[in-house]
Amino acid sequence: MGDVAFDSGSPQSLLDSLATHAQRVLGAGKTMLTLGGDHFVSLPLIRAHAEKFGELALIHFDSHTDSYDEGGPYDHGIMMREVDREGAVDPAHSVQVGIRTEYHRESHRFNVLDAAWCNERGPAEIAGRIKEIVAGRKAYLTLDIDCLDPAYAPGTGTPVIGGLSTDALLKVLRDLVSVEIVGMDLVEVAPPFDHAEITSLAAATLALELLYVLAARRSGGGIGPHTADR
Repeated sequence: MGDVAFDSGSPQSLLDSLATHAQRVLGAGKTMLTLGGDHFVSLPLIRAHAEKFGELALIHFDSHTDSYDEGGPYDHGIMMREVDREGAVDPAHSVQVGIRTEYHRESHRFNVLDAAWCNERGPAEIAGRIKEIVAGRKAYLTLDIDCLDPAYAPGTGTPVIGGLSTDALLKVLRDLVSVEIVGMDLVEVAPPFDHAEITSLAAATLALELLYVLAARRSGGGIGPHTADR
């Protein structure tokens, strides 16, 4: 579909333009894989998907929960707080994967599989837990590239060590074929901070893998260990 045009000096223009774009694409019966950009783009996208599909489960890969009380209305750390408050997602059936930064654990409403837990348990257990939490509901998947360890994705705005490997994340995504993913985005790739296009390669491969997952679900098939080579 190409880029979404907006007034670069107006964050509200981005919100409005992206919401209108998403409504048009979803209204045509299409499925969206959106490439950011700032993770803030997920806010209007999730809103548009909830408007069409109703309350969603959220599958959120990130090193941050993005549900913080700090930050203004256009901050990239408040989107999950907002979609929870608005009822666009059901936090009891939503999961944040790869988290390794601080958040208010006592009041946090989303299920969290932190990076240490993920790295100890492995892809099969991560995917199994995601599917248990989502429990058959329609899901929106958002993937912040900084879910990966900086060794695999240095080109991002807020890198945090101790993240997942590209191999682990690919295996988790391949194991989500049975989940009804109605929309997805991949965000926070920052080419000026990249080295030898490591981050861009990881992001492009993960985005392609998400399309394979979608196609495999629709065809009733599965995904083999070397899908990206086909």
